[in-house]
Order: sequence, then structure tokens, then C-alpha cells
Amino acid sequence: MSTLANASAEQDLKTLTAQLQADNIVWNICDTTQIQHADAEYAKKIIDSGMTASVHTVLAYDVGAAEAMERMIRWRRFYEESGLFMLGLKAGDSAEAKRRGKVAMYIAWQDIGPLEGRIDLINAFYDLGLRVLQPTYQRRSLAGDGCGERHPAGLSLFGIELVKRCNELGIGLDVSHVSEPTTLDMVEFSSAPILATHVGAKSINDNIRNKSDREIKAIAAKGGLIGVVGKSGFLKADGLKKGTTLDDYVDHVVRICELVGPDHVSIGTDIADERKYSAAFLGEFNKHFPENSLVDENMKIELIHPSDLQSPRYLPNITETLLRRQFSEGDVKKIIGGNAERVMAEILRPRRGGSADNGHAG
Repeated sequence: MSTLANASAEQDLKTLTAQLQADNIVWNICDTTQIQHADAEYAKKIIDSGMTASVHTVLAYDVGAAEAMERMIRWRRFYEESGLFMLGLKAGDSAEAKRRGKVAMYIAWQDIGPLEGRIDLINAFYDLGLRVLQPTYQRRSLAGDGCGERHPAGLSLFGIELVKRCNELGIGLDVSHVSEPTTLDMVEFSSAPILATHVGAKSINDNIRNKSDREIKAIAAKGGLIGVVGKSGFLKADGLKKGTTLDDYVDHVVRICELVGPDHVSIGTDIADERKYSAAFLGEFNKHFPENSLVDENMKIELIHPSDLQSPRYLPNITETLLRRQFSEGDVKKIIGGNAERVMAEILRPRRGGSADNGHAG
């Protein structure tokens, strides 16, 4: 192919990428930006990404009820005052955000510390806007075991009750940091589809944070969704030392499609505003979760994420790489948002009458 033809094909690809981003509801089912970066700079990155809706982790690790409430209130205030975001409470809010030129943010937790052992507290947090919940972060909680435990077990009786309460309210259940036994139990006991919002395929990289073929198949069989994570250490065994590319990212998309088809894979980058990844933060994180290191001992911060995916604003690069890898336009539409639209609509549907049915917070 001539240089001119190559240039024309490249332009066509970028034009198609931009069109797909503009014409469709685009989801990132895992953003982990922290409250200290709730500002205009972060907002611009999200708008530049072309994203329509996000599952936004407002807390991880073990904090209490008061701290969780404070963070949720602060994020809600930021969404409203920015004029660029809206709080996502029900499935249709993503389409509404698209119509209004905004981004719908669905609040998520990656731990259950704020419940302080009381199931009923989740009703209050639902009313405040909680829509996705992970029952444990890496380690053992009252609900079950995380993937960092030495001899992981499944759900506890408390965990089974928690799963049922989330189903009743319409709170999605996330298994990203959850052990395989607990993941499989959650699939079994949940009447709603299960999310793995930010994981890779263990058959490509045998990392404790990735999901086995068995887990991926179980999640898909229940109608669930696997979001592919954008962290180098999860994408390749030597990712923290040599870095990764968007092709490495898409390799995990391909593998999940091979296992369960293109209807059960999504984008879940787990990429926060890049200001989060300071040496101080990473050192503290690695000290607490050495089995889940985000950076190697040499602190090569620039290698945490794949090249061309170093910031939330670079989300369209995933769409472009999927097209380069010969995914059809139809399948690209599913992966960048269509699948999340379908699955979140099912997950956010309350399964018992009561205050949850109105779809509003507060």
C-alpha cells in the first residue's frame, strides 16, 4: 500500500473512532479517582475521554460509615456543581446524560467497612447514591474472602444476606478483588448479573487479581460482565518491568471473547486521574497489598498503565485499537458501551417492592 493510501486508511480509522465515540453511549465501568482530585482538571479529562457513564469508586479499603458518607456527599456536590456530571441512579440516567452532554457517575464502593457489620445501613447508603458494591478488597471481610488470602473460602452467611439485600435494592455486585470461591458463590446466590469491573484473564497472565476461565464463564452464564483493567501488572507477567501496550490490553478482550463471546466484555480501565499515582501513594499501597503491587520495586510509575492509556482522557484509544485488531463495528459498539448499558439496566432493577423502586436518592 502506498504512503498516500496508508495515510488515507489511518484518517478513516480515526474518523470512525471519533464517530463511534460520538454516536454511542460509552461506559468505563471502573474509574478510581480520589476525592482530592475532584476539580476542573479531572473534569476536563473525563469530558475529553468521550465517556457517557462511569462506575466511579468513591472509596476502597476499610473506612467507617461516617467517612463513607462524607466522601459520597462531597462527590455528589462536585458532580452537581461542576455542571458536567450527573449522579447515576438508574439505568436510563446514562442515556439522559448523553442527551444533556454530561457524564453519569454511578457511585461504587470496593469494600464494606462502612456498613460496620450492619446490613441495614446499606439501605441508607443506597438512598445516598450507592449503586455498585464489592464485598471485600483483597483480604477477608465479614462477607467473604478476597483474592489476596492464602486459603480463600467463599461467602459467609453475612455475605449471602448482603448479596440478597443488594439484589433487592438494585445494587450491582462487583467481584474484581474477590477470591475465586467467593466469586463463584456470588454468582450462585445472586439473582442479578455479576460484574467484574476491572480484571484481566488469568489464562493470559496468572495474576491473583485476574479471573480464571471458570470464573469468566460463570459470570457470563449468569448474564454478567467482565471489564478489562488497564494496569500493566495485570496485563502481562513482566508488565511492571517492561511496560505494556494497548495491544496487550486488547489481548485480554480477545481472550474473554473467545471464552464467552463479545456480549460479556466491557471497558473497566481502573485508571484514575494520574495525579493519584504519586510515589508516596504507591509506596503505601504496595506496603499494605504486596500481593497486588501496582508498580515494581524500582517505582517505574510511567509503566503502571499501558502506553497511550496513561490518563482517563485516552479512552478513545481503546476504541481505535479494537478497530485496528479487526473487531467489527457492531462488536466495538457492544464493548465500549452497549454491553454495559444492557447489563447495568438489569442489575439496577430492584427485585422487591419498597423505597428502592422509585430510582431516586434521598
